[in-house]
Amino acid sequence: MDVALYLALIVSVIVPLVAPGVHSGSLSAAVPGNTSGVVSSLLIVPAIVLLVLNGLRDKIIFLAARGEQYLPALVLFTVLPFTDMIIALKLLIVTVWVGAGFSKLGRHFVNVVPPMVSNSPAVPFRWIKRAHYRDFPRDIRPSRLAHVMAHGGGTLVEIVAPLVLLLSRGSR
Repeated sequence: MDVALYLALIVSVIVPLVAPGVHSGSLSAAVPGNTSGVVSSLLIVPAIVLLVLNGLRDKIIFLAARGEQYLPALVLFTVLPFTDMIIALKLLIVTVWVGAGFSKLGRHFVNVVPPMVSNSPAVPFRWIKRAHYRDFPRDIRPSRLAHVMAHGGGTLVEIVAPLVLLLSRGSR
């Protein structure tokens, strides 16, 4: 049952991607030269239902699919006209990013950064990995660098960057 639900979810996501777009008055008003249309709302509904059903059966699938972020986006795609959908999706992404930034304000997040950096294959130098600890391997508490990376890099960027993008004007 779980495998069938998961395969159905994958198919329900692929079908709207390959299906031809449908005409949308709101899209034509916003982008007059557009001929491709938008994804049919009827094709997105099965993905919403199957994501919820998969989440009820197996939370790992729901979490791996980032259902807490993409499920609201899918609902917004189905119920809003084009221009309103873009605004709602921007607000959704800002909410997710700022929420993630505030979740990193706690004292716990400093303890997450050193193992995250140490276990990353993208950090090639051993000295960078060890710099996140006070005195590796004797004292593996987070170093000052870990504090700066956690609250300066992680928290500040995840709160400020989306707000700047949301509140800034385009080049027109």
